[in-house]
Amino acid sequence: YTIETKPGQRQDVALNDGTRIELNGASRVVLDRNNPRIATLEAGEATFHVRHDPRDPFTVRSGGVTVQDLGTVFNVEREG
Repeated sequence: YTIETKPGQRQDVALNDGTRIELNGASRVVLDRNNPRIATLEAGEATFHVRHDPRDPFTVRSGGVTVQDLGTVFNVEREG
């Protein structure tokens, strides 16, 4: 499923695994209903507050880049 913000709008998204995503304005993220530890940032910018789980990394895809995280806070911005 897709969550999208308009320019100037921000939105916090709480995932079932305890992870939280802060979407900045003019952003779009696609989430997997079957696996809450996968997200695809298609546009804009998001900060990910990943719940720690060393057995199940959180995966963020954006363009040709894939980031896997075991549990930190990080920001992803997509241009173009």
